[in-house]
Amino acid sequence: MIVRQRSCASLNLVNTQRLSASSNSGKPRSAIFRSLALLLLCAFMILPLSACGEDREDEKLADYGSYGAEIANQIAALGPRPSGSSQEQAAGEMVFNALTALGYHPERQTFTSNGSSVSNIIVKIPGSGFRYRPVNLIDKLYVEPDQGQIYGHIFSRQVILATRLCTEEAQAEPSETPGESEETVPTETDENGEAKPDDFAWARAENRGEVVYEASELEGISDNASGIASLLTLAKLLKNENLGYDVTLAFVAASGNNYEGTRQLLAHFSDEELDNIDCFYELRNIYAGDSLYVHAGWQAIDSDRKYLLRRKIYEMTDVSLETGLLYDNGEDLLLNESIFDVPNPLTQARTLYREFSYNRSDYLVADELGIPCAFVESYDYNGKDFSDQCENRNPSFSSSGGRVSGTSYDNRARLERILDRNQLQRRVNTVAFLCLGALRKGCSDGVAVRIDAE
Repeated sequence: MIVRQRSCASLNLVNTQRLSASSNSGKPRSAIFRSLALLLLCAFMILPLSACGEDREDEKLADYGSYGAEIANQIAALGPRPSGSSQEQAAGEMVFNALTALGYHPERQTFTSNGSSVSNIIVKIPGSGFRYRPVNLIDKLYVEPDQGQIYGHIFSRQVILATRLCTEEAQAEPSETPGESEETVPTETDENGEAKPDDFAWARAENRGEVVYEASELEGISDNASGIASLLTLAKLLKNENLGYDVTLAFVAASGNNYEGTRQLLAHFSDEELDNIDCFYELRNIYAGDSLYVHAGWQAIDSDRKYLLRRKIYEMTDVSLETGLLYDNGEDLLLNESIFDVPNPLTQARTLYREFSYNRSDYLVADELGIPCAFVESYDYNGKDFSDQCENRNPSFSSSGGRVSGTSYDNRARLERILDRNQLQRRVNTVAFLCLGALRKGCSDGVAVRIDAE
């Protein structure tokens, strides 16, 4: 064993001597230099990549700063903004001034609602148009000259992004569920032939305005200062964009009066222009709910155009998935994927409660006209049944049954104490980011025309 150790030592000594001798020759020395040069080259290649990785890590998605959150707080400081009130019009003036400061030329669309003169605030942003790209080979080969469906033909499409200026009407959770309505609703029975409880009576009564609410300290920071702020953030982003779509940004008034502002807005479009609208997006109450959701309109529930009417909500969720939004800033955009049957709000026939919402808002006006809709809100649709769903499951909201909008919980100071302090800014920016991503996707049968920078 000792001899073996000496042999190894001797061998190492010989190898060391050989290495020392070879280092004195020219050829091995050049090989060493080449190896060192190669190592240095690799190091120089790796360092920039490492630096880029650090930049990407520091650069968060939807990191647009505090612009939107500051606007939301300023609007909420006006207090409750009932439809047609001076506070609602003051919010409109703030929006008008903010758009002007961004370099736009907003217009006031004035009308009378319940005896009050109110105004929608509107900005129209022309797009570059789309170059016709057929969906499949058959479309490419089959040309309809009278319809302009020629491969490469340039055409226009438009979208509307809207949000309401008013707050949700002041409310508090009712102490008991309202009774049955006068409308005819199919009654389900159990195995004994007895009628099952109607979980939807409260929702129908609320939608008809039969539930009376009252609240103090209501400011409407979530519903709907957050939606206004997000749309203004998007307006700021669009100043640096070249989109194919013609874009209309609409801050609508008098939503509490049967969505009068939205009805006035769409009444100014001709039938041909209405047919040319690819989607009506509505942003509302995006701050205080548990998660962000996007819904299609009610016309998409049972329709032979089901996919066409839902395609835009899929595009928005694709933006979230493709960018890894959840892992980057902690927000995601969800679809209502409930697994229980509910009455179709249009026909009362039973249907699966998926990808639409019972929450009424301005988007339903566009939905009535057959326009595809994408209604973005914050809520929590993860419940064991319809009655178990609510805006926010935080125990702090237990006294209102998990409801925030229209209650005294919709207050800046209260929500800052209960929720993540950065949630308002993150939600406002995230929704603007998702809308921008959806707009960039363009229309399904065309490619946006690129305008070369001068």
